[in-house]
Amino acid sequence: MSRGALYAKSFVVVGIIGWIVESLRGSEWHSDSPPGGYRNPFPFALAWGLAGMLLLSLRLLLPNTNRLLLSVFAAIVMSSFECVIGNLALMVGMKVEDLWNYTGMTTCKGFVSAQITAYWVAGSFLYYTLIDHVIEKEKI
Repeated sequence: MSRGALYAKSFVVVGIIGWIVESLRGSEWHSDSPPGGYRNPFPFALAWGLAGMLLLSLRLLLPNTNRLLLSVFAAIVMSSFECVIGNLALMVGMKVEDLWNYTGMTTCKGFVSAQITAYWVAGSFLYYTLIDHVIEKEKI
């Protein structure tokens, strides 16, 4: 498998997993979500797909880095990305309350939740555990 194919698969698989997670947990994270969860009608979460590509990039750039250390670094990168996107959304006048409602969670300016960052650490670790086997098997 080529690197391009691995990036594409990572994008699609993580995007679909993200949609499932957002759909199942969306009504808790977004208090104004309709019953049943997240509002995205398509079975794909773009931000999660991009996150999958970023996680893969970090692994390929830092192949010998400890998984836990890389997972913490990835979570910091993801949370920083979320903060930048949230502030840009505010600057262009988007109604960000529909996207970020971390009521009851510890946040940084309302966009980055410590709890969600911890989920990114756990999810990244799981991702790296799985992707390392694919990279090793495919000799990428």
